[in-house]
Parts: sequence; structure tokens; C-alpha cells
Amino acid sequence: MNARIAPAEPPFPAEIQAWLARTMQGRPALTLFTTLARDPRLFQRFFSAGLLDRGHLTLRQREIVIDRTTALCRSEYEWGVHVALFAARAGFDAAQLQSLAHGGPQDACWTAAEDRSGGPQRRTAACCASATPCMPSARSTTSSGNR
Repeated sequence: MNARIAPAEPPFPAEIQAWLARTMQGRPALTLFTTLARDPRLFQRFFSAGLLDRGHLTLRQREIVIDRTTALCRSEYEWGVHVALFAARAGFDAAQLQSLAHGGPQDACWTAAEDRSGGPQRRTAACCASATPCMPSARSTTSSGNR
């Protein structure tokens, strides 16, 4: 699929390059970010609005919610981005990634605090009750995330 708006190409303005380097930590910049980088004012306004702030959840809680939601909604690109960038930092093992994509909160890989007692995955499932687990294969759990 071709992008409707072509992403910006390096070199980026210094402020944008610094943000990308800090955020991506040596990985290629996401297409969303480089598309926004076409307009430095838009880039700054988008990210200063707090869309990527730390919030009230731990990194692990946030990633449980995002990974399960992206699986339920069949958003393979977003799944891949989050697994590639955050799965290791969130401490997910292979069984947990498989569960996030194809399982549920009852799976043995989750602690009671994380799920079997109504943790973030159960609440996510309740919000997406009409959806079904949907990732096409286990390959999605190792996606590079940046297409």
C-alpha cells in the first residue's frame, strides 16, 4: 500500500532528529513519525500534546492493554511496532506474547495481579467484547513493526 503522504527523508531538522533518536533508540523511525516530520510545526504540536506521555500505568500494564487491543482489532502493524519496541522492556516472554495475540486473561502465563483477578487484559477484553482474537500467526509476535 502506498502512503497518501510521503514521509520526510533525512536529514531532519535538529529538534526532530533529536526526538527521533531519543524515542527510537537506534531503530529506524516509524513511518507515522517521519510523515509528521514533513512539517516541523505539526510534529512539535502533535507530540507536545502529551499523546505519548507516561500516564498512570506502568510500561508493562500499558503494553498489555495496547498489545491485546491491537490483537483484538486486527491491527498487525501496531502490534508489530509495540512488540518490537516495548516487549523486551515490558518483560514479556514468548508465552505471554502468544497469549496476548491468541489467548486470554485466563492463560497460566499471567499473574493474578496482571489478569486473573481483573487486571488490564480482562478490562481490555471487556471493552472489545465483540472482537475475537485475530492475529494471523505466531510470526506476528516477532514482527519488526516498521513497514
